[in-house]
Amino acid sequence: MLSATYKFSYSDNPDDEEDWIFRCEYERTPTVENRPQSHLHVNALHRVHREIDFDRVHFPTARLSLEHVLAALILEFDIQPRNQDAIPLLRESYLGWVERRTDLEDPTFP
Repeated sequence: MLSATYKFSYSDNPDDEEDWIFRCEYERTPTVENRPQSHLHVNALHRVHREIDFDRVHFPTARLSLEHVLAALILEFDIQPRNQDAIPLLRESYLGWVERRTDLEDPTFP
């Protein structure tokens, strides 16, 4: 089975794989449960002295559903939902969002 996976990153030191500033990742079939298929990591807290003004950077991402945002709060930030079935409910709601999508083409591509 073929699986599309990619990572791209920005670093001050491309020879040091741990010294990245931001990294975008995509896995067609995520290998870790509950990991978003496409996601962005920012490793910038210890880099505030650098010349990059991260609040001015526009990172390209796909359109996100509210379900993606809520799931990230639960899974990545350990926010406790009132309903213990929140993730299955969000997954079901997300499928409806996918059916109603109107942004199948991105007219804002540079």
